[in-house]
Amino acid sequence: MTTDAKLNDLLYLNWLLYFRLEHLMSLVDDLAADVADESTVIDSAVTLLGNLSAQLAAAGTDPQKLAALKSTIDQNKQRLATAVQANTPGAVTPAPTPAP
Repeated sequence: MTTDAKLNDLLYLNWLLYFRLEHLMSLVDDLAADVADESTVIDSAVTLLGNLSAQLAAAGTDPQKLAALKSTIDQNKQRLATAVQANTPGAVTPAPTPAP
């Protein structure tokens, strides 16, 4: 192999490495964004549960306040179920096991 061919091979490998590294960095950025989004959702759920506890305490035994709170809980439950379903990927079918 000539020196020029070796140099061309090295340049190609350098170029390939650069673009693979760029792709990898993009994946890392996407993962970091996903983690931040997940943390936001977790924080929201914690806040929701904390508020629910306070609302239950405030409602006491008043039937009207408890009914209103139940209605709010039902609405939030439906919103949460819809959001989870919309953002959950479909089931993954495992690859068949080859016959021996």
